[in-house]
Amino acid sequence: MFFWLIVLLSALLAFSIAAACTFLVTARRENPALTALPRHKIAGMILGIWIIFACVPHVMQLLEGSIFASPLLLYTAAVVLTVLIWKYSDYHFARGLAVALIYAAYLMLREGYALNPPCYPIFATLFFLTGLLGIMIGSKPVWLRDWLIAAQRKKSIRLVSGIPFAVAAVVYAAALIVVVVFA
Repeated sequence: MFFWLIVLLSALLAFSIAAACTFLVTARRENPALTALPRHKIAGMILGIWIIFACVPHVMQLLEGSIFASPLLLYTAAVVLTVLIWKYSDYHFARGLAVALIYAAYLMLREGYALNPPCYPIFATLFFLTGLLGIMIGSKPVWLRDWLIAAQRKKSIRLVSGIPFAVAAVVYAAALIVVVVFA
């Protein structure tokens, strides 16, 4: 029942470890690939397509009883939306990451509430901050690029950016252990 919660916690654990390593280890020198990451089209579309099609069942629940609740119509709209994003959007990876963080925070809050593990308020706070980070990146995807550039130039920004991701990795690991034990 809590399969998706375990998958998302594992994905966020991996993301937090990768982000902490990026800021604390690899961002010490000018890296054009890291600077270009927010505009990476293929990686962003992979994240975006996954989220778009994962959200279709949720939209079906919202539209239940409506003439627009047809799975054929909604999946067709998802395909059209994917094509429009590919053609007209910019900063694909930043936007895909933002939507993935928001969706992961939503699912973790929902599933975690149903599970009601000990220390859930601590985990819920981190899940809320995960969604907030997604909202911030989604509202101004240029901020992700500027953040990565600033982290490459100043050690203090690298530390201020990397340490919260390392702490988040520890909390996500603890949440994963709690979910596996109590599920």
